[in-house]
Amino acid sequence: MKEQPPPLFFPVLRKEVRLRKEEFGVLVYEVGERPEFRVVSPSKAVILSLMDGSTNIEELKEAVAYIFDSTKEEAEEAVNSVLNEFSDLIELRKERQTPRRRYNPQEFVYKPKKHEGGLIRYSAPLRMALVLTRRCPL
Repeated sequence: MKEQPPPLFFPVLRKEVRLRKEEFGVLVYEVGERPEFRVVSPSKAVILSLMDGSTNIEELKEAVAYIFDSTKEEAEEAVNSVLNEFSDLIELRKERQTPRRRYNPQEFVYKPKKHEGGLIRYSAPLRMALVLTRRCPL
């Protein structure tokens, strides 16, 4: 079990991180050369969307308890779980930040469809490649 960060630190998603709602879950990925992505539950996406640097960890736990109508202990467990699982995508700041990119948590409150197997079709591409060559196919 990882050591928990101090409650007065301000978690913020790194500037390359994106959240995107899909019908089967929420994609969490970094913009870059080779994006690696994770499909997470909408409840984790709600917690991640609140990590914009404007609330400290203690305030975040209170907000999660209110949003999910849960006890303080359940909210603490959920927030700590997300902080541990996504520690590579989250920065902990000592001072309150002006949000760089703000997600609306309500956007991620939905019931995802179950994946039936086979290919997964995303609503939009994650990246595009442009290949320049000296060979013309015409």
